[in-house]
Amino acid sequence: MRIVGITAEYNPFHQGHAWQASEARRRSGADYVIAVMSPDFVQSGDPALADKYTRTCMALHGGIDLVLELPVSFACASAETFAAGAVRIFHALGCVSQLSFGTENEDLSMLETIAGLLCEEPEDYRQVLTEGLRRGLGFPAARAAAVCSVLGEAARPFLEQPNNILALEYLKAARRLDSPLTFLPVKRRGSYHSLEGGPFASATAIREKLRQAARTESETDPSQLLSREIPEAALPPLAEYLSTEGPSMLAHREERLDLLLRSRLLSVCHLQQIQSTLSADAFDASRVFSSCLDVSPALSSRICRLLPSYETREQFVELLLTKDQTRRRIRRGLLHILLDIQADQTAALLADPDAAYVRILGFRKEAGPLLRHIRKHARLPVITKPADGLRTLTGPARASFQLDLYASDLYRLLGDHPDRGGQKLDIQKGPVIT
Repeated sequence: MRIVGITAEYNPFHQGHAWQASEARRRSGADYVIAVMSPDFVQSGDPALADKYTRTCMALHGGIDLVLELPVSFACASAETFAAGAVRIFHALGCVSQLSFGTENEDLSMLETIAGLLCEEPEDYRQVLTEGLRRGLGFPAARAAAVCSVLGEAARPFLEQPNNILALEYLKAARRLDSPLTFLPVKRRGSYHSLEGGPFASATAIREKLRQAARTESETDPSQLLSREIPEAALPPLAEYLSTEGPSMLAHREERLDLLLRSRLLSVCHLQQIQSTLSADAFDASRVFSSCLDVSPALSSRICRLLPSYETREQFVELLLTKDQTRRRIRRGLLHILLDIQADQTAALLADPDAAYVRILGFRKEAGPLLRHIRKHARLPVITKPADGLRTLTGPARASFQLDLYASDLYRLLGDHPDRGGQKLDIQKGPVIT
């Protein structure tokens, strides 16, 4: 049985995703295409457009045979951690032969050469990298300069385009695991962050189109509004979700997220101040939030100092912004504080190849042989019933799985209909079957 894997957010699933899945199946000769998908929060540090079950249903109708959940600790982290978490799952399945990903350039040879350089970090590379950082360059720019100093300017596009950068992280992760996975780049159709519409509009453009419709109070049916951007078979689940949540869903969700985040920041900071007072220790703002993933001591200090000026999440991100921290990283750090994603727990999960799990979010009825094949070959627990996961998992894996459940339950609180689907808790949810 030949199986090809794809890592994605599907936020939402669109024509470009359907084309990639089709190309991966055709070019690999795979019997099945499986996806490891981000849950209810995504790498930008934002809530997904639709819940993970709606997006799973879209993917299954759009050409994916099986959808697995990427743990939230990985899904909302840096590109390196995101890719490492996904590759770890594919590797642990023991039956995936190839990993396909979208890129701006399909030159696998150059991608592998750069990935090898970044893993080995030879002396000439490290010298240029160190000098660039010393001169005040941000890490991405300093790294690009160092790579180009060794491999020439032909390498630069592979270090500046988002899909190429993520592709490099997949290759690096596989090298570090000594995984037998091979790779299949598929050139992306359309631009990653472009706001242009059309049949290959980006997920960013689709979300902006929905925001614009809400701002103008348009009553256009979602099925008509997104008929060009989303495959016909995959559109009904999203249209139903959007119709149920209402046109103001995105604005309301952001308002609720603002309230929850501000409350979390205030409560943690206030508690630390009280404990310092009671113990007669000096209050150290750099330590209040710095145990959370992507939150440095400097960012923790700025959060505490600027917290009285918090108005909205986006406004607070702008206040926290420095030349050393991107908006995206700050948003991720704030989300990690909200969800209590600890850096040491994520590191422990990555350090131990056996400290993980495979959670099935959904599958096509015709994929029964695939499920049996995975259960036979997987080296990690395969979870279909969340309650079973809580009973069987231990250590870092159990802590990670509990975070997944908590994040999904919190996500539903952000919607206008938190009881949508008849079940409040993620632990009560079974896989989507189409």
